Amino acid sequence: MTNCINNVSLKGKVSSGLKKLNYGNLYEFELSIKRFSGVCDTVNVMFDKDEFEYETIDKIDVGNFLSINGYVSTYNSWNPVENKKNLMVKVRATQIDEAPAESYLNHVHVEGTLTKDPILRQTPQKNIDIIDTVIHNVFNDNHNFVPIIAWDKGTSYLKNAKKGDFAIIKGRFQSRAYYKHFEDGSTVSKTAYEVSAYYVETIDIHPNANIF
Repeated sequence: MTNCINNVSLKGKVSSGLKKLNYGNLYEFELSIKRFSGVCDTVNVMFDKDEFEYETIDKIDVGNFLSINGYVSTYNSWNPVENKKNLMVKVRATQIDEAPAESYLNHVHVEGTLTKDPILRQTPQKNIDIIDTVIHNVFNDNHNFVPIIAWDKGTSYLKNAKKGDFAIIKGRFQSRAYYKHFEDGSTVSKTAYEVSAYYVETIDIHPNANIF
């Protein structure tokens, strides 16, 4: 599969200090983006320190408002507590600028192939229709597996889709807290990072296409 569209535009407030990642010269920080409802989504933004001037990096300070352009980047990371690999979903920044205070923007446009059949289900407490799936996106020769979620009326766009369809997704980067329950009765609080879709278009592709 050739490169597909993968664009992210964000504006929000820096909510954590810089953290050095374990490979290359990559660093990351958290950007907090307020929704119309007042709830904030937390986006993990990573960048290559060699690609930015020191003046730009100095602006990445807790409380500062920044404008970020980049793309969704995913990779697997080993979780020793759960003894398995977890999918890390982040935004790789290609441009970082100052933004006016209290300015918020959260827009994602990503395209790729559905890796599983979307299944319609309901939330356990409020019985809201929900569909989640994953698309395989190839961008800059990297293979990204982007979690997609659609809510309520938005599920109508995905409920008739199937594995192998090519999907065009527009939405926002979302962080969603939930509790994972284990067989021994214990629970742990976790956060899912995904693209909450407000626009979905699917196109049938050849059944022999390269699907992961």
